[in-house]
Amino acid sequence: MGHSIRLFNRFDSDPVAVLMHRNKNNDMLISETDLQAKRHMKILEQKQKLTGYKLYVLEVDGKVTGYADCQVAGKDAVLHDLYVDPSLRGRGFGGKLMDSMLKFFTDSKCMNVQTEIQPADHYKKKLVVAADFSVESRKPGREIWAKDLSGMWP
Repeated sequence: MGHSIRLFNRFDSDPVAVLMHRNKNNDMLISETDLQAKRHMKILEQKQKLTGYKLYVLEVDGKVTGYADCQVAGKDAVLHDLYVDPSLRGRGFGGKLMDSMLKFFTDSKCMNVQTEIQPADHYKKKLVVAADFSVESRKPGREIWAKDLSGMWP
């Protein structure tokens, strides 16, 4: 399977909005034209206006099948979402997407990255554990995980 990880472009809006909808709704999608996916497209448009916001897409065999989005502010970064289509999980694509995000953070000279994990997001939790993040805090319904990046700079 040929794959690439690249920055989002305007042609990715529809497939990424559908993936965001699936991510937020436990992989449930009524149809490819689900009206809720359109709501996520509006959210995506709003996020793209944020300072320091980046969105990377995973493309497998020419189809957008995953994404990761983040925001960098000075020496700190936040990894918002990291999602790979369930049919492609277990093949290393999530780890490659995480590695690409960590490279972006270190290239940006970030010292710390944080991410919030919801209880049902077992896939993202598996990826952050594998990338040596640690629990920074626990609150009802979410955990904040962090990774010190200062030792990763080239």
